[in-house]
Amino acid sequence: MKADIGRMTFDPAKHFTRVVLQQGRVQVEADWNEQVAILLDAVRALAADLVGPWGGSPRAFRVDTVGGVPRDVSLGAGHYYVDGVRVVNDAADVCYTSQPFYPVPDDERLTAERKPQDYLLHLDVWERLVTAAEDPALQDVALGGLDTAARAQPVWQVRATPVGPKELAGITCQTMPDEWPRLRDRIAPPNRGLMRARARITEEELDRPCAIDPAAGYRFDENALFRVEIHRDGTSGPPSIKWSLDNGCVALPITSFAGETLHLATLGRDPRLTLDVGDRVELEWDDQVLRNRPLPLMEVTDVDPTDLTVMVTPAPAPVPATQHPRLRRWDQKDRRHTPLAADGTVDLTDAAGKGRGWIDLAHGVQVEFVPVPGTVFRTGDFWLVEARTAVGDVVWPQVPGPDGGTVPAALPPRGVDHHRAPLAWVRVAVDGTVTVLARYVRELRPSVVCPTGP
Repeated sequence: MKADIGRMTFDPAKHFTRVVLQQGRVQVEADWNEQVAILLDAVRALAADLVGPWGGSPRAFRVDTVGGVPRDVSLGAGHYYVDGVRVVNDAADVCYTSQPFYPVPDDERLTAERKPQDYLLHLDVWERLVTAAEDPALQDVALGGLDTAARAQPVWQVRATPVGPKELAGITCQTMPDEWPRLRDRIAPPNRGLMRARARITEEELDRPCAIDPAAGYRFDENALFRVEIHRDGTSGPPSIKWSLDNGCVALPITSFAGETLHLATLGRDPRLTLDVGDRVELEWDDQVLRNRPLPLMEVTDVDPTDLTVMVTPAPAPVPATQHPRLRRWDQKDRRHTPLAADGTVDLTDAAGKGRGWIDLAHGVQVEFVPVPGTVFRTGDFWLVEARTAVGDVVWPQVPGPDGGTVPAALPPRGVDHHRAPLAWVRVAVDGTVTVLARYVRELRPSVVCPTGP
C-alpha cells in the first residue's frame, strides 16, 4: 500500500477491538487507519468462520465452456469469499481472457501445442491502493486538484497453472479443501523471504556537519517510513530490491510522451515529494501493475518545473492516457557500497548466489536479507522500516542474540497478501477445445455446499 502515511500500526496478534480517541490528544492518520483495519479484520474473520476458506453466491465464478470460442472459458457472475475477503464479478459475460482485473499475458493463455494440456484454474485475491493518479474521480474539483484520501480495492484474478494429466485425478469439490494446501504451496511457495533492519553510522555520514546527535544511528533530520520492495523475483538472474524514503508514495501522472521528455500533471506538492536529476523512476500503468511484471527503472536526466516536464533515459514507449500512466520515484542511488544493477535496482545476491549482507539504504538505515532454504521472493512484496529522529534509530523488533544482547528480528514481508481458492480443472485440446473436468467452487444456499448438475 504505497500511501503517504507515517506508519502502519495494525497488528492482528494484539486482538484490539477498537481505537479510542482521547480529548486534547494529537490525532494521526495511523489511528484512523488502524480503526478501519480492526473492523475489516473482524468482518473477514467472521466471514471465513461462517463460509470456510472459499464459497459464494450460486454460480459465482463457475467455470463453463464458451460455445464456438476456443481456448477460453466463462466465469459466472456473483460474489465470492476467499479467506473471508469478498470479491464481486459484476458481469455475466466475463471470460478468462477478458477479466476486468487481469489482462492475461500471452504466456498465460490456455494453449496446447502437441498434445492436450491440463490447467488448474484458481482465484487469486489481493488488495491494491487506488489514488487520484489511478482514478482522477477521487479528486474534488472544488479543492483545485488537491490530493486527499486514497482507497483500498480488492482485486480478483483467475489464473491458470499447468498441471499433469493425472495430478488432479480423483480430487472432487468435497475433497479439494484437504488437497488445496499442497497445491496452493506449489503455486505460491509460503517462504517469501526474511529481512531485518537497523541504523548504523555509515562512512559517508561520519563527516557530515549537522545538529544530529553524534551517537545517532539514523542520521536524517526528518522522520521517514522506508519501503523496501522486491523488484525482480530471481526467476531470471539474481533477485533485487528497490526502496523509498516515503513508502513509495511519490507517483506523478504523465499527461503526454515525447521521446525522452515526459509531460507531467504535477511535480509534487513540496520539495520532499518531487523529482530531481539522478532519481530512479518506474513507469507504471494500470495493466502493468495488475500483471505485476517488473520493468527496468529509468533515470531522470533533467527537470523543468516551469513546463512540468522531465527527461528520462532510456526513452519509454508511450502509454495511452486511458491506462493512467505515471512515474513512481524510488530513492536508491548508485554508490560504492550499494552499486545499482543495469535496471536501476539493488541485487540481493552476487553471480554465485551469495547474499549481500547488510545493505546501506540511506541516512544510516541498513537492511539484511536472511538466507533461508526454500525462499522464493515475489515481485511486489515489501517491508516497512520506521526511522525516527527522536531516538536516532529505526523502530524494529529485537530478539535475543547469541552473545546475550539483542539483534534485529528477521521478519517476513508486510504484504502483499494474496488469498487463493481453486475454481476448476480444465483440459485444452490441440485445436483449442476446452473441457471442464471438475469444478471446485462452493455455493452458499444457505449453507456452504458443492453444487451438483451441469
